[in-house]
Amino acid sequence: FMDCGSKIVHSNDASVEMIGALSLSDIVGTTVEKFVKDTSCQEVLENDQEIIRTELMKITEETATRTDDYPIQALTFKFPW
Repeated sequence: FMDCGSKIVHSNDASVEMIGALSLSDIVGTTVEKFVKDTSCQEVLENDQEIIRTELMKITEETATRTDDYPIQALTFKFPW
């Protein structure tokens, strides 16, 4: 879960592992920019801003590359809360 500034406020263990973090405490309060290369985090951040702007749920597939060059792909369910 992310706040309006795209900062992570909560996550599950699978997501923590997927982005290459060691624990939930490593990611809370940060943004995906800490774990994903700049060139691929733009899509994630744009999707977040669209949800905030439209206040509508969106199901989308996001592809990114971690900072250690590991590719990740996720089906995301984004909604305002």
